[in-house]
Amino acid sequence: MLTTDDLRRLAPDAWAALPLRLVPAVTLLQLAWPAHEVWAAADMPAPETWQPRATALRVWRGDEYRVYQTSMGAAERTAIAPVRAGATFGDVCAAVAAVVGAERAAEEAGALLLRWVADGILAAGSAA
Repeated sequence: MLTTDDLRRLAPDAWAALPLRLVPAVTLLQLAWPAHEVWAAADMPAPETWQPRATALRVWRGDEYRVYQTSMGAAERTAIAPVRAGATFGDVCAAVAAVVGAERAAEEAGALLLRWVADGILAAGSAA
């Protein structure tokens, strides 16, 4: 798994070429309902206000085989697609720039990278 220590050791001029790939325990879902809200409310009565709403979820298995899920906003949905294909961090920055603009792309892409590392969804080493 890619760690923050791996990122700290990276030379500044090597960031754009950093290969990114998802671990096999990650899946991306496009749903017609906000299933993450249903999942979070599993032990509570269903609210009568739930309505269909296009929802993108990232689901992964973490430590001790626990399953996690989170909804993805437009920037993450756009950025994670190239990662599935074995893109570089530079590719992620370019994808994010199309959503948030060039002036915010590096900051947003960096925040996504740190979130993915913290969630343990990025494999270490070069993309295969």
